[in-house]
Amino acid sequence: MNQDEINSLNEQTDIVSLVSKYVKLEKQGKNYKGLCPFHHEKTPSFIVSTEKNMFNCFGCHKAGGPLKFIQEIENVDYQEAVKLLCDFNGVKYVGTKIKVDPNLKYYQIMETSKDFYNRFLLDDKSSINALEYLKSRGITEEIIKDFEIGLSPNSYDVLYKVLTDMKYLELDMADCGLVDSGDNGKYHDLFVNRIMFPIKDEKNNTLGFSARIYVKDPNQPKYINSRDTKIFRKNQVLFNINNAKPEIIRKNRIIIHEGQMDIIASYKSGLKEAVCTLGTAIGENQIKIISKLTKNVIICYDGDKAGIDSSKKAINLFKRFGFNIHLVLLPNGMDPDEFVMRYGEDKYLEYFESHIIDEVDYLYNVAILNNNLDDKNVLNKVKLDVFSLIASLGSKIEEEKYLKRFSEYLNSSLDAVVEDYNKSRNININIEIKPQIKKLNKVKKYNSECELRLIYYAIKSRDEALRIDNEIRNDLIAFSQESLQLWVSLVNTYYEEYLIFDEEKFVNMISEEAFNQYKLLNDVLRKSLNQDYNEEDLRACINKIKDIREDIKNRNLHENNLNSNDETIKSRNVDEMFRNRRNKEKRKFEEEK
Repeated sequence: MNQDEINSLNEQTDIVSLVSKYVKLEKQGKNYKGLCPFHHEKTPSFIVSTEKNMFNCFGCHKAGGPLKFIQEIENVDYQEAVKLLCDFNGVKYVGTKIKVDPNLKYYQIMETSKDFYNRFLLDDKSSINALEYLKSRGITEEIIKDFEIGLSPNSYDVLYKVLTDMKYLELDMADCGLVDSGDNGKYHDLFVNRIMFPIKDEKNNTLGFSARIYVKDPNQPKYINSRDTKIFRKNQVLFNINNAKPEIIRKNRIIIHEGQMDIIASYKSGLKEAVCTLGTAIGENQIKIISKLTKNVIICYDGDKAGIDSSKKAINLFKRFGFNIHLVLLPNGMDPDEFVMRYGEDKYLEYFESHIIDEVDYLYNVAILNNNLDDKNVLNKVKLDVFSLIASLGSKIEEEKYLKRFSEYLNSSLDAVVEDYNKSRNININIEIKPQIKKLNKVKKYNSECELRLIYYAIKSRDEALRIDNEIRNDLIAFSQESLQLWVSLVNTYYEEYLIFDEEKFVNMISEEAFNQYKLLNDVLRKSLNQDYNEEDLRACINKIKDIREDIKNRNLHENNLNSNDETIKSRNVDEMFRNRRNKEKRKFEEEK
């Protein structure tokens, strides 16, 4: 398209209709007014003029015509905005920079199916039970419309017949994960008698469905998600990202929930920037989608143990990608849907906005949550968790703040808590090893304690471990094979999943060889390292390891019959160990999940 054609398209676009897809507008004289989609505001300052065919915000001062609005709201370049404006106006795009999407036919099939399910829910007499169920869950017709919720018929081939009548190919339907062929070769619908939640991308393309039962059946899973297809990958999408995108941009934050009903609960309460994954932990692909829109995330998972564990893992992942992380911990193990059903939307919104806390506050709160401190073992576990968290802060001011809070929680003097904290920093890795672990053979001691000291410092703080690892990664050939296994287990496996060190969890995940070295570490430290963190000592250990690595490099290893220290072999073994260890733990984690 030449510039004159683009200008003509821009001028002919009904800007009110365009903006209304993203902003709720109200007539005000000649113009329309609403909340700005580009910044957070409580009083509307966003004006759309039909006369000038322009928008203008008196708050953030963004202004322009339809094309400019598309660029800003969809966060796309000029050429892509022209394409989107053509789609909005039903004009064939003839540009050369954007290729025809090979998946267009699949998007059309999914869109047709979504519309069919939606109309079936709203219009068919047999859907009355499903509508009653949704109503009992607080889902109104307005919510059904906003989320385009549907119902799959209680029949094995209704959708198949509809799509066939519209001349779609059977193989394309199957490729979309909507139908399948049985032993008799006849196609049938894969979703039957389930409430259908469309799963869309940020461009509003329907990619798949999350299908929920509404009649209790112990033999049926509560949710069934579309299988992976050419356009749908469960770990690459976020439910409600299409609706949430304008709000995410406007508020410059995103809320992460666990399930669809939680999203709807927040949406009804005015928190429209919420998204969720589809029954899996959030992953890197989804975080990359989020990072294009904002760097501020609020995690609000269920308040039960599973939700808390998932929150801890999400904290670690978001932290790796440089996000500003906050969380909301709901009371009594509730999820957002339960909270809204019990207390109402206004109370939920009030609670949510007034209970946003940072990651350290969250980890502190869950460490002391619902514990019987009259039980000595429980008390010791709580102290270990809290003291490990405080030790990882790296700030004396923050240490003092949380020690004071902890002393008030325990109804104990600050001096007593500080004394226990200081003791824990010296002996927190000298806890008695679990009795079910087999007794060890006598472990060989190495001449140098530097590698064990470095492991000690890494155990004291995850951030310290990553800092040290970054500095000595090329020097790990100086480690003994046993210490190397322990280091890899700690830095590249344990700290990938957990924020603070917990001996019980760590011991249960390491190999026997690594455990042997961990026992040696305890023995050495009890005798020689009863001291607080010392930057000078840490630096001396790092320098010593670098010196040893240099010595290994300069020796003629073959002539001295020291093949076990061969740099080439050992470097290769280091790389292989990193890969194998990561893959093994990944498989173990997936199997357990």
